[in-house]
Amino acid sequence: MNQISINLLPRKQRKQRFNKVFILPILIAFILLIAAVFVLQWSKNEELSILESRLEQAEQEKLLLEQQNAVSEPSGGITDLESAITFMEDYPIPTVEVLDYLTELLPERGFFESFQYTDTGLITLTVQFDLSREAAFYLHQLEQSDRVAEASLQSMVTEEIDTEAAGTEEILPRYIAQYTVMLNKQTFREGDELE
Repeated sequence: MNQISINLLPRKQRKQRFNKVFILPILIAFILLIAAVFVLQWSKNEELSILESRLEQAEQEKLLLEQQNAVSEPSGGITDLESAITFMEDYPIPTVEVLDYLTELLPERGFFESFQYTDTGLITLTVQFDLSREAAFYLHQLEQSDRVAEASLQSMVTEEIDTEAAGTEEILPRYIAQYTVMLNKQTFREGDELE
């Protein structure tokens, strides 16, 4: 007699094979991925260290070139010369020279009452004249001068002087004009060098 055995439970071996077939490739792919990440990280670190060494070498070469340039430049140097030129351009013109020049332009009977001069080249003048046309003449002289960049008549007032103390009863007018003058520093200096 033959016995027949009936097993109603599914076979376990097939299930294990099914799991091995899917899990094993995923596990291998994961290991390969981790290995690739480590290899990439290592190569990037190597590139970074090479770049850092090149940067350090370039900085050392730059420092060496700067030292060589500092030794080869004369002690006066170009920067010293440029700063000296800038200083001379900004240096104010001596007041005596300015006053002498402005006095030369005055008519015979013109007299300074006040004089204010700033180092920027701006001058405020108050001048006394015997005739009103002398004030206009002086303004014209200032405007025509190559040493004056700009000139303007700000105000003009008449002042009457009683000459009784001098023995006459005549009243003489005096004209007080106020001017604003901006010097042309460059041409003023060039004019001084030519003289």
